[in-house]
This record gives sequence, structure tokens and C-alpha cells, in this order.
Amino acid sequence: MFKEDSKFTRIMTFVANLAILNFLFLICCIPIITVGPAITAMNYVVFKMRMERDIPIAKSFFKSFRQNFRQGVIIWLLMLLAGSLLGIDFYIVWYSAPSTVLRITVTIASSVYLMTLIYAFPLLARFNNTVFKTIRNAAVLSITSIPRTLSVLILIAVSIVGTLYSEKTVVYGTLLWLSIGFSGITYIISLVLQKTFRKYVQTGTETEVRAESETESEIEIEK
Repeated sequence: MFKEDSKFTRIMTFVANLAILNFLFLICCIPIITVGPAITAMNYVVFKMRMERDIPIAKSFFKSFRQNFRQGVIIWLLMLLAGSLLGIDFYIVWYSAPSTVLRITVTIASSVYLMTLIYAFPLLARFNNTVFKTIRNAAVLSITSIPRTLSVLILIAVSIVGTLYSEKTVVYGTLLWLSIGFSGITYIISLVLQKTFRKYVQTGTETEVRAESETESEIEIEK
């Protein structure tokens, strides 16, 4: 059971890698402003975990963290600002404004925002692009791959509701999030979204997946 290539050993190694990745992510999120690069680096590592059996978790994490630091911070701050404004608008419209049109408009805008947020950092982790094109591509992908996007939204919603369901689930859920929760759900999301990304990856000199090549190139997602 404890042989290096046994199923039990592979499972335990996988769980340990998720725990290490989760710890690195939480530590790098402490300054708040670095949440974007931390999410990007976590997505980079889970992608490599799917592609390779044994990878240096910490080395890969900090490689992506440094490589995507500037763009990760910019995208995070832009999304944080947009989310704050939408949150204020949502509250005002739903609790103060009687207009049904405004409520529908804000609800649609909030939905598009959440859908875009799902794809932005995984795209940054895997493809070389400008900040504007990364956000634009994230919005396009979230709409053109709506079944997978909704699956991810449901997964995240169920995880949050399950954690907040009762006092016991809050305690156990918090422990789970602090151990392997963030890295685990990121891994599951990467499995859901892998087919979506695969359609837009062209190996060669034009576009490359970052985990496989350091070629500086851009990926253009056709609408």
C-alpha cells in the first residue's frame, strides 16, 4: 500500500500537494492587493498537476506569481472596483428603486461580471496577453461556454451555502477551506473548463500554453 507507485501513495501525495498549494495561496493573499497573482499562480499549478505527475509545487507557484504579478494585481483591482460598484448598484436598485428594468439590468450586469471573473485568472495563468484582452477573452469565453460557466457558478454557490448552512458546517467548512478548500475547488474548476480552453490552444509558434512554453505570444479568442 505504501509503495511509491501505489494508488494510496498517489492519492496521499495529491492531497498533500493540494494542502501545500492552499497554504501558499492563503499566505500570498494576506496583503489583499496580491490576491490576483495568488489566484493566477494557483491556477497555473493545478494545470501543471493535471499535465504532470510530479511537479515542484512551491517553485511552480512562485514562478507564476512573479511572472503574472503586475497583470494579476491590475486585473484584481479592476475586478474588485467593478464588483464593489455593482454591489452598491445592486443594493440600491433592489431595495430602493421600484423599476423592474433597472433590476433586470443590474442583475444581468452582475451575472456577466461573475462569469468573467471565473475565467480571467485561469486565462492569465495559461496564456500570454494584455490585461484588456484577458478580460475581454474571459467575458467572451464565459458566454460562449455557458453550460460550463453555469456549472462552475453552481459549484461555487453550493460550496458557500454548504459552509454557511449551520454552526457546525461553518466550523468544519472553515477548516476545510483553510486546508485544501481553495486549491481543491480550483482543481475541480480546471477540470470543468479544460475543454473550453483546449479549443483555443494552438501549439507552435503562434500561441502556446504557458505551462508548456515560455514563448511570448497572444491568444485571440474568436467570437
